[in-house]
Amino acid sequence: MIDSFCDIAGLQFIQKVKPFTSQLALRTGLVSPLTQALLARDLDLLITSDPIDEHPELQRLALLRDPIVMIVPNQYASGGNVTSAWLAENVPFVHYNRQSRLGSLTDLIARRLNIELNASYELDSTQTLLRFVQSGQGWAFTSALCLVRYPELLEGTQVISLTKGANARYLTLVCRNNELGDWPAKIADICRSIYADDVVGQMVAIAPWLDQQAFPITEMPAI
Repeated sequence: MIDSFCDIAGLQFIQKVKPFTSQLALRTGLVSPLTQALLARDLDLLITSDPIDEHPELQRLALLRDPIVMIVPNQYASGGNVTSAWLAENVPFVHYNRQSRLGSLTDLIARRLNIELNASYELDSTQTLLRFVQSGQGWAFTSALCLVRYPELLEGTQVISLTKGANARYLTLVCRNNELGDWPAKIADICRSIYADDVVGQMVAIAPWLDQQAFPITEMPAI
């Protein structure tokens, strides 16, 4: 699993899978190394934000929608009506590493919004990114799932809906086709139930409007 999902759902996942398996190895980390491990047959199943579309021979099961939000220091969001366009013009931006999935998604969103991000910092850790925002160094895009991991780092900031929830990342279960029987479907159902029954509630505690933006899925949205 990518670490943003494992940190929140890994324990519940192990508990739900344990009754029907004798041994399970769970590996977590960043998207790119895990993708390479799956392609090298070091992993059987991968829960990821990268559907690895360049390998059409793989099996994919859509899992969940993880909304992209803005996180802004209080001193820039006290009026309550701050926009991404105003922030881009007036406040430094804290960027995920551009080689990461969230980094590339950030650039895609900026192009959709027709804004130019004044990126003063580029970081590969959500924890560090949130600390920079919390200390007033700038604003950022991140995902609601990432926020659940660090609620203490949201003090002194505001979580603001981005484009009314139109932008999100999607988590997918990827595996080799026709090798694991009904296991992929079982694992996908477990992940969706954990997300719906536990994780979304933690998101809503951070920002109530996320209940309309975060939900399990069984099909990827049309591009």
